[in-house]
Parts: sequence; structure tokens; C-alpha cells
Amino acid sequence: MLAVTATLDGSTLQIDLSAANDAAVLVSDGSYYTVSGTDFDGDGAFAVADVSAIAVTGTASGGQVFTIATGSGIEDSLSVSADVGSTTIDAEILSSASAVEILSTAITLAANVSTSGMQTYGGWVSLAASVNLTGSTITLGAAVAGASNALKITGDADAQGAITGVSTFDVTGTSQLAANVSTSSTQNYGGLVTLASGVELTATTVTFAAGAAGTSNALKITGDADVQAAITGVSTFEVTGTSTLAANVSTSGTQDYDGLVSLAASVELTGSKITLAAGVAGASNALKITGNADVQAAITGVSTFAVTGASTLAANVLSSGTQDYGGLVTLASGVELTATTVTFAAGAAGISNALKITGDADVQAAITGVTTFEVTGTATLAANVSTSSTQDYGGQTILAGNATLTGVGITFIGRVDGTQAGAQALTVIDSGATLFSANVGSGTSLASLTTNAGGTVSLQSVTTTGAQQYSDNATLNGTYTTTDSAFSVAGTTTLAGTTAVSTGTGNITFTGTVDGTYGLTANSTAATLFGAAVGGGTALTSLTTNAGGTVSLQSVTTTGAQQYGDNATLNGTYTTTDSAFSVAGTTTLAGTTAVSTGTGNITFTGTVDGTYGLTANSTAATLFGGAVGGGSALTSLTTDAG
Repeated sequence: MLAVTATLDGSTLQIDLSAANDAAVLVSDGSYYTVSGTDFDGDGAFAVADVSAIAVTGTASGGQVFTIATGSGIEDSLSVSADVGSTTIDAEILSSASAVEILSTAITLAANVSTSGMQTYGGWVSLAASVNLTGSTITLGAAVAGASNALKITGDADAQGAITGVSTFDVTGTSQLAANVSTSSTQNYGGLVTLASGVELTATTVTFAAGAAGTSNALKITGDADVQAAITGVSTFEVTGTSTLAANVSTSGTQDYDGLVSLAASVELTGSKITLAAGVAGASNALKITGNADVQAAITGVSTFAVTGASTLAANVLSSGTQDYGGLVTLASGVELTATTVTFAAGAAGISNALKITGDADVQAAITGVTTFEVTGTATLAANVSTSSTQDYGGQTILAGNATLTGVGITFIGRVDGTQAGAQALTVIDSGATLFSANVGSGTSLASLTTNAGGTVSLQSVTTTGAQQYSDNATLNGTYTTTDSAFSVAGTTTLAGTTAVSTGTGNITFTGTVDGTYGLTANSTAATLFGAAVGGGTALTSLTTNAGGTVSLQSVTTTGAQQYGDNATLNGTYTTTDSAFSVAGTTTLAGTTAVSTGTGNITFTGTVDGTYGLTANSTAATLFGGAVGGGSALTSLTTDAG
């Protein structure tokens, strides 16, 4: 019995291997197919023109080998049964072939295979040369060992086993991957890549020209990635090298980018957590993260940056447009966020790091735990800000809600306003120096302004509908207006310019000393109280109160006039430098009182009462327009000569 036989069955060249370890060889010279092999008898020559298909079968005996030897290309379709253990393709299969199916356990490819239809390789494929498999669909049913050769698939690919050891791997059509692919150089996927299981693609660069569909599987790129179309439906996505993104990436789980991410278009990354270990170069494109973000290195050059979930920031973020943080921002180091506007919808946790906003800031929820907080542009505050050190607001500050600012050294360079008159209150808790360099409430009045004890506050002008309460030492300059609400300074007061306080029916209280070489006007139809000496350290130029309320004073020194338009309670010394002193209402002495005006007039228009002595020294006119001591007798009344 012959071991290898070859017959022409119609137009099919049938090659049979019937014994164990049989070997059959097929070679073409372009005109004839010639078959030879183990115990083969006959000339084995068949005209190519008479053949349309080649079928190779074996038995289960094992060890059988089929080889297409070097020669002219094979022009017809080829099928090799699984019983033939090993198949080697040393000669090219030409595109006139309709299909190739090789089910051998071991397959060696040393030449290109081109078909008009499908190609199926059922066993382990070893590349003995760089090859191009061209067909409608190329199915690799088992692993491929490249031996440092290149593999190109012109058509669709179905890779069911691992591909390793190839130099490059290229697929022009769609790819279905059920196992890992490892190359020493590039991988290029021209059509959509569909994952049939979790896969790892290892290469210098992996290019997805038409994206990937994950079908809930994981995708890992060990090397660089070039994503030119959307990746969707993957469970996790990881790139160990650099990534060039020109399309969106969507995962149900995490995305990890270990190398620099370069944006070739505006992209949205959707996942449970997006980690940017080496930062992002935006090339003027927008980056949106739908999910949580972990930014471990700088993001630069993006047009806009948005995160819908929580953000952990360990590096700076620079955008030409806006930055929007929808969840809590946690600082892993001191960072600077540069944008037209940076919005914190859920606030920030500083963990003892510094936060600087170069641009405008929209703070919609509390910022806590930062060391320093700085905004160079306009700051819109709807929530509290707490720092262990300074806060610096370089532009206008707008209150969109009640806000308490806690720190050590809080500075407002620009104007401070509300968004609705009398609707927003500002409280500053500062153990250092609080500085308002511009008007407060002059554009839109605040509900109230409060500072704590223990530091200092310097103000220009303040307008509130409610109270102004300064519990620390205050430096005043300008106008301070409330709508029938109290004004008070619990510490000392230093005038840095001409100052007027107007409170309607609200009380005015200066608990500590008042000094400064400027005039002070206190207008209230309620009670005005000076709890300590006025001008005792540095004389004021003048002190004036309006009619309709009361004023209580300890001692006052001015270079100019003292004019009290309301009922006054006096105690101590009242001194002008050749300028008038007058009380338009009644006068009550709460202690021994002396008024000295040089050449200035002294006028008490109303009654004067109190069980203390009064001295009025003036070289000009002294006038008592009402009874003195009629209600409560003075101990004495003295005027000087002249």
C-alpha cells in the first residue's frame, strides 16, 4: 500500500497521507503541480489549468508532514486536514486562490498567502520569514511565534491565540483579539479591534486607527499607544508608555496612563478613575474626565479641563479656557491652577498643601486644609475657605453666599461685593493682618462684615445692610455705612484717612482708643460710644457726630473742631488747637471734664448736668445756651481769663 497518493478528483487535487510519519511535498512551476512524498509511485504531475482546489488529508497515525516547496506560486485554494500534523508553506499562495484552511497542529509560514476569501490556520503558526496574509478574514486558531519576523494581515483578523516574537504586526481590516500580542516594534490596527477576552498588546507603539470595542474585557498596552478612534466597552485600559489620544476612551473601570498623554483632538475619558501619571500635553484641545481623576504630573496646553468626579491633584494644571471640578479636589502637593475660571463645585481638601488660582475662581463649596490660598483674578465665594497661613485675593471678590474665611493674613486687593444687596455675609477669622485694599459693598452691599479678635484689620470703605463688627484693632479710611444696624470696633482704631460712619438707627461703638491725623464723623440716631480716649496718641483733625442720637466720650484731642450734634455724655479732657468745640444737644458729665480750645469758641447749646466739675478754657467766646446744673448740680464750673 502506498503511503502518499495524489489524484485529481474532478478539479480537486487530492493528496492523501495514509501512514504514520508520511511526508508529502507539493511544488509548482507555474504550469504543473508536482507531488512527491513517502513511498510515492507515479509522476505526480498535474496541469495547473486542470486544478481549482488542493485538498490534503491524513490519518490519525501522527507525525505526518505536508510542505509546499519553493517554486512558483500556488494558484488554487488549499485545505489541509487536522490529521496532517505539520504543514509548511515555503512558496507563495496567489490571490487566485479562493480560500486556505490549514488545520495542522504545527504550521510554518515562509511565504505570503493571498486569497479572495477566508484563511484559517487551526494550529500553532511559526513564521520562517516576514509574511503578508491577504484575505477576507484571517483566522489564527492558535498561537503565532514570529521568530523576529513581521506579520501583516491584509483583511480582517481573528486572533484566538497569543502572537509573540513578531517584529511588527499589522492588520488593515477589523481585528478580533482573544489573546495577547507581543512585538519588538509596532502594532497597527487599521480597523475596529474587538476584544474577545482581556488582552495585553506589547509593542513600541500600538496604533488604533478605528478604535476598539472591549465587550467588557480589559485592554493593556505595554508600550506607547496611538488612539485615533474611540475605545469603548473595555473594563480597564492601561498604557505603560506615552499615549496620543485623538478620540474618546470609555471604560467601566479604571484607566491608567503611565506616560505622557498627548491630545490630538478634544477627548473625553470615561471611567471609574483616570490616572495621569506623567501628565498631559493638550495642544490646545479640551480634556474631560467623566469619573474620578488622579493627576500626578502637570497638565498643560489644554483648552479646557473638566472632571465630573473627585480629583486628586499632585501637579499644576494649565488651560487657556476654563477648569471645572465637579467633585471634591484633594491636593497631594502644592498646585497652581491656571485658567480663565476655575470652578470648585464640591470644594477642596488641601492636606496642608498650597493652592494658587491664576485666573478667576468660583468656589461653590468649602476649601479646607490648605496652607495658602491665592486667586489672581476675580474670586466668587459661595462657601468657606480655611487656611493655616495666608489668603490673597488679587481681583474682585464676589460673595455668592455667606462665607467665613479663616487664616493668618487675609488680603483683598480688589473690591468685595455681594451678588444681591444685603443677601451675603462675610466673616473673617484672622489671627494675623486682614487687609481690604478697596471698597467693600460699594457695588452690591453685603449683609454684614465681621472680623475676629486677635489680629488687625485695615479697611477702605464698607457698605452693609446689616452690622459691621470689627473685633480686632482696626485701621479705617473712607465711609462705613449700615442700614439701621450697628457698627463697632472692639480694639483700637487708627484713622488712615478721613473717615465717616453712618448707621441710621444702629449704634456706633469704638471700644478702644481712636487715633490718626484725619477727621472722623459718626452719624447715628441711636447711641454712639467712644469707650477710650480719642486722639490721645495722635490727634484727629476733627470729630463730628450728627443730631438725633446720643454720644458718650472719654477724652478727645483734635487739631480742628469737635462738633457733637446730639446729646453728649462727657468725661475727661476735650482739646482742640484753636478750633471750636460744640454740643448741640444736652450735656451730661460722667466725670470731671475740661474743654480747652485756644482761640476756638466753646458752645453748650442744651442743658449741662452731672455731679462733676466742668472747666471751659477759651480765649474766644464760651456759650451756655441752657441751664447748667439745673437737673443735677455740677460740683464746679470754671472758665479761664481772656
